[in-house]
Amino acid sequence: MDILKSLLREMLRRWVTKFKGFHVMQNLIPLRCVDVCICFGLSVVGDDVEFDYELCGKVGSLFDGEPVTIKSITRKINSMLSSDELDDVDGVCLLYILICFVVLYFPITSSSIRALPFKLLDNIASISNYNWGGVIYTFLIDAISR
Repeated sequence: MDILKSLLREMLRRWVTKFKGFHVMQNLIPLRCVDVCICFGLSVVGDDVEFDYELCGKVGSLFDGEPVTIKSITRKINSMLSSDELDDVDGVCLLYILICFVVLYFPITSSSIRALPFKLLDNIASISNYNWGGVIYTFLIDAISR
């Protein structure tokens, strides 16, 4: 684990925001959208992904004003799965995709989730129509540059 932290620190030290790449020896190695897409196995094409800054749609209705955190999502999933009859399979799927967004694609540093593409989760069948590679690339570049 310490090796990974050291490597990450070194790579961040070598980051050149202007060129969106890493300075290694005498070379500048760009981090391109296609690199992120290949790493995550995502498509480069599709509709733009818009982030919602308020909890809304079907996901919002599952939380009823409660703050959305990784723990609260996990608690909701466990609660739905532990009931005698699983009435809301769609709800469990939505929450599972939400937790994947938060942990894998759009990791957060604060305890509560403030902005994610919540409305897109209302239609699970259309999720593949979006340019996830592009939005994750932008998210990653912004995070590294900060």
